[in-house]
Amino acid sequence: LAKPQPTAVNNPKPTKPQPATVSNPQPQKPQPTAVSNPQPQKPQPTAVSNPQPQKPQPAAFSNPKPTKPPKNKHSPKVGDIITFSNYEWRILHVQNKQALLLSDLVLETRPYNIKNTAITWEKCSLRYYLNNDFYNKLSDKSQITQKTIVNDDHPEYGIFGGNRTTDRIFLLSLEEVVNYFGNGNSDMSILKNDGYISDKNNSKRIARDTSGAAAWWWLRSPGYFSGIASFVSNGGVVNVIHYSVSVVGGVRPALWINL
Repeated sequence: LAKPQPTAVNNPKPTKPQPATVSNPQPQKPQPTAVSNPQPQKPQPTAVSNPQPQKPQPAAFSNPKPTKPPKNKHSPKVGDIITFSNYEWRILHVQNKQALLLSDLVLETRPYNIKNTAITWEKCSLRYYLNNDFYNKLSDKSQITQKTIVNDDHPEYGIFGGNRTTDRIFLLSLEEVVNYFGNGNSDMSILKNDGYISDKNNSKRIARDTSGAAAWWWLRSPGYFSGIASFVSNGGVVNVIHYSVSVVGGVRPALWINL
């Protein structure tokens, strides 16, 4: 009989076991992931969470700009001396937020009219000068208001006073100088016999020129004939008989302003 041989199945040749990759894996150095161990980042400020400081701006209503105080500390009244357009003026009358002003001094000397002729305030050269050259020298023209000026006939001699005029600058009339310097108490009837008014109000009508000397000054009313204009003497006497219109006399402009 033949000797039996073992089969590969029944008596396999032992082999060296190999470790399974799954059951005994080689250790691996763990690598940090971006999620579990992110690299530290320098934080950046956002406009919302850390805005740049802004310089505060004052609100218009909380800190308004200072305004200039009014020119007059009190309401102007008759008799006050005020400065207007670089001249000193006396307030003669106040009504409806307007004031009638008369220059406190005799500002200059001029003839009532250049030519010695029969003339009225409407046509005389002095009216033209005051409402053009003199007016243009004033710095506060916007306050000056035009007025209709009544030019009455002479109250005693009946000499024609001329048509009404519209003026910015004018002279006082006989009636106005008596009313504003003496409250109308002067007796104008004496003009017919004497040709002048000299009374207790003379001192109120005296005016001085820019040098300080007493000076006579023109009125716009006619004198005792049409070639003569009325005036106030350097002693304050109201006179209607002496000076012809071409004589050089003192000028005290009058005007109305808005207050």
